[in-house]
Amino acid sequence: MKQLETCPPVQAAEYVPVAGDFAQLEQADIATDTNYASQGYWKGVATHFVRNKRAIIGLILVLLMIFLAFVAPLFSGYAYDEIVTALNAKGRKKAAVGISPRVPAIHEMVTGEPYDDIYADKTFLFGTDAGVVHAIRGINLDLQKGETVAIVGESGSGKSVTMKAAVGLLDSNATINSGEILYTYDDGHGQDKTVDLLKLSKKQLRTEYNGQRLAMVFQDPMTSLDPTMTIGKQIMEGMLLHKHMPKDEARTKALQLLELVGITDAEKRFRNYPHQLSGGMRQRVVIAIALSAEPDILICDEPTTALDVTIQSKILDLIKQIQQKMHLSVIYITHDLGVVAKVADYVNVMYAGKIVEVGNVEEIFYEPCHPYTWGLLSAMPDLETADDRLYSIPGSPPNLLHEPVGDAFAARNRFAMVIDKKAEPPLFKVSETHYAATWLLHPDAPAFEMPKELKERLERAKKEAAKYL
Repeated sequence: MKQLETCPPVQAAEYVPVAGDFAQLEQADIATDTNYASQGYWKGVATHFVRNKRAIIGLILVLLMIFLAFVAPLFSGYAYDEIVTALNAKGRKKAAVGISPRVPAIHEMVTGEPYDDIYADKTFLFGTDAGVVHAIRGINLDLQKGETVAIVGESGSGKSVTMKAAVGLLDSNATINSGEILYTYDDGHGQDKTVDLLKLSKKQLRTEYNGQRLAMVFQDPMTSLDPTMTIGKQIMEGMLLHKHMPKDEARTKALQLLELVGITDAEKRFRNYPHQLSGGMRQRVVIAIALSAEPDILICDEPTTALDVTIQSKILDLIKQIQQKMHLSVIYITHDLGVVAKVADYVNVMYAGKIVEVGNVEEIFYEPCHPYTWGLLSAMPDLETADDRLYSIPGSPPNLLHEPVGDAFAARNRFAMVIDKKAEPPLFKVSETHYAATWLLHPDAPAFEMPKELKERLERAKKEAAKYL
């Protein structure tokens, strides 16, 4: 047989690691650990970190993000000039002057064209990728102590952003070219002090005015409450920050506030988290937080939108009771005219960034003059209406990327005239407290009447209301 040939033994070559090889990396790690041990752990980490370029770049990016998120806003302040001067209803102006000492008040104004008592100014803009949005094109809001003022209108009309300007919650792309938000209050020494909220730094506004003088109740309590903090801690936070209360005293007052807003078993709820409460209870907690630092003005941004009808009524009654007990001034932002009828003293109807009608609640509900207000009132359900279809205002609000020419409501207004498409109407005086921006009130305008169906509905509502007086 043929013998198998044997191969000479192969000598194992000495392994030499190449750059990037796992073995080399492992040896480097061992050397690094040895180095850490000899230098001290943190000194070794720092040495290794400095030699790693990618880690350095990552650290720089993280520090830059922290600076932009937390530090830069403290120095930005408000780069706004002034929000405006405009209409003051003469009757209310004289009444306010007659109060001594002058009561806390907030005046927020953004302009229209000059006419009688209106003084012109400029605009309130938002820069977007699509262009500049003319969000606020002409408003005036006047609030006196103890009053309840409502701002009503469709979504996107500028209601919420108007009041966010007062508490410094505008987005970074907002610009107010000119105007002012004047807030007058007693400085604690019997003297009136007036400040322009737009000229305060963001830090000053948040530490001296937000919470303890101006407070806001937001639309959705679930998103405005911190899910990681107990209810009690969130109520105490404002008292600890603004009032510098001892913790025990703040805890006692937080429990009292929970009872004030109608939450039973306050001790138990104090330790609950937001997700453990119902929608109505969460809204009551948000109201308690807003009241914790004893503000002069309470701004309610759609406070009942996320609630069912029965809970809505209880929340509105609660706010009214607290207002009377604490002598608050209240601003309601809403699209629900039923809410307005229940709580408001004065109503501002807003459309496409402008106040189109203003008056007391009786004037707006029983003697409306603007076609847009007619549309809003006609869209309210009525059990005695003969029509089997619910009325809706035709069309959609204008795109404010392109500022409307003439009356912004003209395209949706069946009473529109030729002038409505060419010139913006000023606020025409109807009474000492009632103004409306419609060319139908011009002395040369043709005679007109509100729709017959609406007129009959308002007459029924007036008779129904008289039963409760």
